[in-house]
Amino acid sequence: MKVRRKSMVSVFISAFVVLVCAQNIQAEKQTATTITHLLSSSETAHLSRLAAEGDPKAAFRLGLDAEEREAPIEEQIFWMQIAQENGHPYAMSGLSAMYYRKGGEFACIRSLYWLKKFHNAEIERDKKYDDLERRNREKFVESADKCK
Repeated sequence: MKVRRKSMVSVFISAFVVLVCAQNIQAEKQTATTITHLLSSSETAHLSRLAAEGDPKAAFRLGLDAEEREAPIEEQIFWMQIAQENGHPYAMSGLSAMYYRKGGEFACIRSLYWLKKFHNAEIERDKKYDDLERRNREKFVESADKCK
């Protein structure tokens, strides 16, 4: 019975990973880096140079392009890894989805790792935003008190 429960949990987690990652990548495609066409070789060369210099948006765009071209999964992961290392906010989610699509036990573990890391980063961003909002409200109250 324990084996069946574990397999059901892993199926549920896998479905959750796919859903969350797909939603995050789709949102990123629609907002920040909408893909209107596949990259030309000159655009790829230019973005590769920018990514090598540490531009996370260029690396993320190359990862999305590799995904659109249905390039080998290793190429897709390579560009998403560079984007993540340089601080792109959705690269962790992209890595999670790509490792999940790669398949296999190791890739599944990496997928869950990046999904958890993305989730924790979202919580930290929300926490910072809440702290900023609180400080802004306190400043507003202080300035409003001065006006009385």
